[in-house]
Amino acid sequence: MVLSCSKNCIDYNINVDNQKISLKYNHLEKELFSAEIDNEAKHNYLIHKYDRLYSLFYSQMLNEGNPFSENAPIRLKTFIEHPSTSEISSTILTYFSDFSTYEKEINSAFKHFNYYFPDSTLPSITTLYSNFNANTIEVDKTIAIGLEMYLGENNKIVKSLPSDYFPEFIKQKMNAQYLVSDVMHCLLHNRFYTSLGDDFLSEIVSLGKISYLIEVMTPNEDENLKFRYSKDELIWCQENERNIWETVVNENLLYSKDKKLLNHFISLAPYTKGLPKESPSRVGVWLGYKIVKDYVESNCIDIQSLVNEKNAKKILKSYHPNE
Repeated sequence: MVLSCSKNCIDYNINVDNQKISLKYNHLEKELFSAEIDNEAKHNYLIHKYDRLYSLFYSQMLNEGNPFSENAPIRLKTFIEHPSTSEISSTILTYFSDFSTYEKEINSAFKHFNYYFPDSTLPSITTLYSNFNANTIEVDKTIAIGLEMYLGENNKIVKSLPSDYFPEFIKQKMNAQYLVSDVMHCLLHNRFYTSLGDDFLSEIVSLGKISYLIEVMTPNEDENLKFRYSKDELIWCQENERNIWETVVNENLLYSKDKKLLNHFISLAPYTKGLPKESPSRVGVWLGYKIVKDYVESNCIDIQSLVNEKNAKKILKSYHPNE
């Protein structure tokens, strides 16, 4: 008898049109820079509306101190009216004057999330100016998106950012094509990331799970985006998969607990240290994704089982690096 496991396999082509969700979108940057609200009155208005998110924005992103201090409204007014703020605000409001395309893509991704996790509560979405501090961050029940982080590597303001804090390999990734995947990474990482252990394999598989979940939630997105890769960077990984794997094995990295070596493979950098300089950074995350993907597709694992599986060695057993 041949037993079919197809009912448990992940269908990348599911129709989510019937998934009913109600996502609320707020645009803090528009209210912050709006001429319709008096600058001194804005502070109290924004802290009342956005609560802890605005407190974090004011105290940590703008670095203006205690948002409940007596002079907080004046400090915000001074910030808004500063000449450098005027240029940035104008650029953001122009570049993201129409957010509807991103809303459509985020809605689709959240519908997929709702399909697989119907009992989960969906956060709202708030766009803002993070003062170049955050791509995405979840605070309470909202995911905040720092729009200035997606203005594009060729934008004048982005190009002028100090290279000590924003080296070229960071600026090259400040593009709007990564926005939706970043939102889903924030959502999924905060809900499902669990370190499976303290060795190299456990960590890359833990991160690979999140990348795989992003793929499932955004089936129409280009594959490279979930890794914040260019298409050429993804191709490099695919064409060098065997060499990557042999390096990990031959250098005894797989069960290593050396955090410094692990960070070489999962941290943002010009390239992945230990691999050729032509490699992109964070190749360990991509490798973890491939290990997870092979496990799911070889064993017809459903999403819930994948999320619940805590044995990295079991997941590894199905991995077969490309020749």
